[in-house]
Amino acid sequence: MSGNDLLSPIGEHNIQTGEVLPTSPKSSYGGLIIKHGEVNTNIRGSIHKHHYGNNGVDFTFSDFVDASIKLFEDLDLDPFEVVVRSFEFGVNEILPDNISAKSFLRHCKALKGEPISCKKYQDTKALFCEIETQNHTLKIYQKGVQQIKIVDGISPNLLRCELKVTRMAHCEDVGITTNAPFANFLDPSKSFHLIKLLKIEFDKIA
Repeated sequence: MSGNDLLSPIGEHNIQTGEVLPTSPKSSYGGLIIKHGEVNTNIRGSIHKHHYGNNGVDFTFSDFVDASIKLFEDLDLDPFEVVVRSFEFGVNEILPDNISAKSFLRHCKALKGEPISCKKYQDTKALFCEIETQNHTLKIYQKGVQQIKIVDGISPNLLRCELKVTRMAHCEDVGITTNAPFANFLDPSKSFHLIKLLKIEFDKIA
């Protein structure tokens, strides 16, 4: 895949001397970073950003499937042979008029008895809560505040919930196995079970 004309090579060098460092070859493609190993190739990045250029617009499951199929065609990869080691997904929730996203976040106090607190993004000043465990990271934030910087007319009462899974064993209860191929995530009968996983973690917040 490193010979693909769509890929732009990335080199690493010493800032002071300019010397090229002997690291594994890397390439970029539409915001994705691809590390070429002797045995395996590692792809990191946001398919949402790759597809639209930013993550400030809606990205439906159909968009995800279409963008993924095109990406795999461009890179000449088989989604049944690509193994997912970690991933992140999320959903947007429009809160009732009497509950602001800011108020909701300020009232998130604990997860399994452990205290949590809100912070602010430096650029948008949006509030967010982030809870990290050995298996995953749960993040909740004011999506309306972030998104309105990019797209006009978005409700500032929009809440975003994201789950980053770092150990695939965390998904086995919802039918996603440790060595799950990427193709599993294109199957709605399997992917939609991930919403259950997000809800389970969200419901643990007090």
